[in-house]
Amino acid sequence: MTQRVLWPLVVAAVVAVAPCAVTPTKAADLGGYCCADLEDRVAELEATAARKGNSKVDVKVSGEITTALLFWDDGEESDVYVVTNESSGSSVAIEGKSELQGRGKGWSMGFALEFDLINAGSDEVSQIDAAAALAEERGVVVGDVLYWIKNERLGAVAIGFTSARGKTNGANEADLSETDVASFVNVQDVGGGFLLRRAGVSGTDGLIDVSWGDLIDALDEPDGGIIAYNTPQIAGFSFYGWWGHDERTCFTNCFLWNVGVTYQQEFGELFKVAAGLATNTNIGDDVEELDDKTIVGSISVLHKPSGLNLSFATGRRNFLTAVELNNGAIRTPADPFYYYVKAGWRRKFHELGMTAFYADYGRYQDFLGLETDQEIVGALGGIDEADVCTAPGLACLVSGANTTTWGLGVVQNIGTDELQLYLGYRHYEVDIDLTDVNGQGVSTVPLHDFHAVLAGMKIEF
Repeated sequence: MTQRVLWPLVVAAVVAVAPCAVTPTKAADLGGYCCADLEDRVAELEATAARKGNSKVDVKVSGEITTALLFWDDGEESDVYVVTNESSGSSVAIEGKSELQGRGKGWSMGFALEFDLINAGSDEVSQIDAAAALAEERGVVVGDVLYWIKNERLGAVAIGFTSARGKTNGANEADLSETDVASFVNVQDVGGGFLLRRAGVSGTDGLIDVSWGDLIDALDEPDGGIIAYNTPQIAGFSFYGWWGHDERTCFTNCFLWNVGVTYQQEFGELFKVAAGLATNTNIGDDVEELDDKTIVGSISVLHKPSGLNLSFATGRRNFLTAVELNNGAIRTPADPFYYYVKAGWRRKFHELGMTAFYADYGRYQDFLGLETDQEIVGALGGIDEADVCTAPGLACLVSGANTTTWGLGVVQNIGTDELQLYLGYRHYEVDIDLTDVNGQGVSTVPLHDFHAVLAGMKIEF
């Protein structure tokens, strides 16, 4: 694999940003609107209500805008795009809360609406599409629509639709580095839409119809139309679960369920710990989406005096459905697996605000597997699609795919965490194994590594 890195560009960008050092967004919570941190979001709403729509309902309007420059190099070609940074996303949220009085004291109810601002996403643009094919979709899309009812002792119930787009932090995303605007476990949010490039072949002829996002997946908890329950926090632990329908592809004869636990605790002035663990099952009737069972988890530890922090996440998906392979055999695909680790350092060097540095590494295994179709196998094997599985020595199946990524960067808070500057570098490389009709290994065409630099600003309001 080639090692053509954008080091001059990276160094120049670091020099430009370093004087104001760079820090992150909010300390990692373990849930978006639904459902792991509903208790925390209600408490935040109590403290920050923007205005009253009437005498009984407090309403909070908030949002964030994050636009960035994405510099990329696929080994043969390079360019720079203006994108929406999908590690954070741009959105507007409206939340409301009403507390009951008298005999209803201790009960409250409210709602959450989130509207996502759609543009060229940093996870969707590619070598052949600087606008991410979103010309007809740009605008405002409803992300979350739900209402909730809470009792201080019994917990909270939420009903509605929740989307993973933009702001959903799940059990796999415990991260106290405060650098998630630049990088977190969903590393494919930076450059994940770019296609694999054959070494030595420029133009569209050198592109293979496999994106880096196809090779990397943090196995986020499912989204869709749900009914959810969240317990009160007890000794730092909060349990949650939901049932509903996965909105991605399934509309009938399908369901999803998810259960999990989060943990957040501070130990005096020394340590802060956040963690999560969840498992879910997706059952559907879409032939292109295999039934599966998934487990994910993460933990993050911050040493408060020094600002040093360490985060770790992992996940595995177990497919429950067998499929017909290119050679006619009926088999269940291999179980995809990943782990991700990030080391960080937070420190206030000057009055501008907190600066946070990070370096991360991830390994993702078998997200491209036996079920890979003939067109892609042919391209990876350097043969025509019609020749796949036709003779010994010719590519037939993908027997393994190991993708490695690493990155580093800095995030600078200006004043509070409502304004951030960020700069991050991301490197991808992959090893793909092919076999012929007899199960013998065959060579894969040489592939370039991929490099990206993301630099931008995030404003919260």
